Amino acid sequence: MTPKEAQAAIKRLLFLRRQVILTSMTRRLMWARDRAVNWYMYPKAGPRVAARPRKLTHRSGKLGRSTKVNPPRVVGENRIVGGLITGGPTAPYGPIHETGGQTRPHEIRPIRGSMLRWQGPHGPAFARSVHHPGSKIPARPRLRPSLEDAMPLIRDDLRKGFAQAQRTVGL
Repeated sequence: MTPKEAQAAIKRLLFLRRQVILTSMTRRLMWARDRAVNWYMYPKAGPRVAARPRKLTHRSGKLGRSTKVNPPRVVGENRIVGGLITGGPTAPYGPIHETGGQTRPHEIRPIRGSMLRWQGPHGPAFARSVHHPGSKIPARPRLRPSLEDAMPLIRDDLRKGFAQAQRTVGL
């Protein structure tokens, strides 16, 4: 193999390695997204068994539908960035459930009408708005555990893909 052919083979190998990284990361990020939504979000307990602690319960499904794959992309010369995102306009509460934290104090105003109503100890109570001091939300991670579960699979995919790329190029 001449030096020029070796240089072309190494260039081809680097290109194939980058493609292996992008495709395997995309596939495993989609797997991790499905695992985050189906396994870590919805308890797998039966109807008579209490839900597992530290798991979110399913109400509307907005949080699960807001979990998206941020496709891997090449940034710069030797960096690939990608991951999972949650939240957005449909479920802005996604990130705080993932990491936990304190919500800021805010006013609760009625959406329709001019007064809020709730059942108090002496019958219905009314108010034009209510000051909420904020809430402490515990961390209930879904994305981090699913990505940790995907890491061995990503490593295996990369190892196999790199070996295949090396065989393809003939090095």
